[in-house]
Amino acid sequence: MQLIKQLVIWIVVMTVISIVGVVAFHIVQDKMIKEMPMIMAAINGLVMGFAIGLVRYLKQRRAEAAKSEQSA
Repeated sequence: MQLIKQLVIWIVVMTVISIVGVVAFHIVQDKMIKEMPMIMAAINGLVMGFAIGLVRYLKQRRAEAAKSEQSA
C-alpha cells in the first residue's frame, strides 16, 4: 500500500511539473502548444514519477531492513 501511495504522489507531481514546463516554454517562445509536446510531457511525468516513487520505496525498505538488523 505504501508503494502505491508513493507512486501516485510522485506520478502526479512529476506530470504536473512536466506539463507546466511545456506550457512555460511555449509561452516564452510565444507559440501555440501542439498536441505532441503535451502528450510527451504527460508520458515523461508518468515515467519519472514511477521511477522516483519506486526508488524512494526501495530506499526506504533498505533503510528499514538495516535498522531492524542493527537492533537485532
